[in-house]
Amino acid sequence: MRMIISKRGRISIPGSLCEKYRLTTGSRLECLERGGGILLVPVPDDPIKAFRGKARGEVKALLRERRWDKVRETKRRIELFSLPYKNSA
Repeated sequence: MRMIISKRGRISIPGSLCEKYRLTTGSRLECLERGGGILLVPVPDDPIKAFRGKARGEVKALLRERRWDKVRETKRRIELFSLPYKNSA
């Protein structure tokens, strides 16, 4: 989609995109420079609320990995304390 920049440096976002991304008057956009171009990304009013639930699978995987780390560390400690004591005297 092509847009024209006004004398004041403003652009009009097509209505179809506004509807698709739920943009209304006062909506915030982040302007990023990427690969020789400009990327406009909608910024939610409450970023924390918008993110809630998005990383559920990643968090579960992380917690599972942390449990395995704890098991491995416990086994390592048991092995260390099970070694015979050598007296160098």
